Amino acid sequence: NGTSRIGDIQIAHLQHRSGETVAVQITEAASTAIPGYQGFAVTGFAAGNVRISYPAGNPCMEFLDAGVSCESTGNTARLELRTGEVQVARSAATEESAPAVDNPDNPFARIRAANAADNPASEPESQRFRPRRIPPEDVPEGMRVISTPFGDRLVQE
Repeated sequence: NGTSRIGDIQIAHLQHRSGETVAVQITEAASTAIPGYQGFAVTGFAAGNVRISYPAGNPCMEFLDAGVSCESTGNTARLELRTGEVQVARSAATEESAPAVDNPDNPFARIRAANAADNPASEPESQRFRPRRIPPEDVPEGMRVISTPFGDRLVQE
């Protein structure tokens, strides 16, 4: 499914054909057992692929469409890790009904435009915080206004 690296920690994310995903912390020095799959281990990794060893007596079955190929030496399979396309959440609105996007290369602008198409009343301006302001004519005798970015409040003089 993929790999991730944070500092010195490398993790392979493997997906079983049932859909279950298993995260395996990989070390460069040794093979790493795959939790929940006795006899299976990650024996090597490189950019774009992971090598998996499997128990003797289990035949290797290639699924080239899924990136699984069998190696001729030992009980080893290679998993090609393909780079997927970026998935952007789409609304029920069609592309034609969605408002124009200022910068189509910005995924956040696309999401904001799609959300605006779903709920026209939720324009960004209407969601913006507006601090409460007290007009001078509403200030009672003996009080004064303290203004903050979060709104006005009354205090005794």
